[in-house]
Amino acid sequence: MLVALAESAFVALLLLALVVSVFTALLLLALVESAFVALLLLALVVSVFTALLLLALVESVFVALLLLALVVSAFTALLLLALVESAFVALLLLALVVSALTALLEVLVAATSADTGRLVTSIPNPSENTEIPITAQFLPHLYNL
Repeated sequence: MLVALAESAFVALLLLALVVSVFTALLLLALVESAFVALLLLALVVSVFTALLLLALVESVFVALLLLALVVSAFTALLLLALVESAFVALLLLALVVSALTALLEVLVAATSADTGRLVTSIPNPSENTEIPITAQFLPHLYNL
């Protein structure tokens, strides 16, 4: 009977060892599971960080495009300024041509007499002018004709 009691105590110890090993296996499984969950959380954090980096990259590309647009608009403004400047230079050249033609016309008028077409040899004195002005033909009452 003592052998049966010892045998049943041994079986009880074996069952207890089996329960403890199952419990230990469950604890190890929970530890592996929590490590796996921690890795998944770490992967989530890494993917969020990667998404933020990609967002920063997209933002920097957008800022670069805005700066490029600023440079293009400045270049366009310079082209418009060059257009205005060339128009101003064209007006100055036109004024120069008109001035040269006016000077040439003044030389031609000064070199010929208005009435006869003869060359003028001296500058006429207005006090010695005995000719009737051309306006006297149209306004004789001003000149008592």
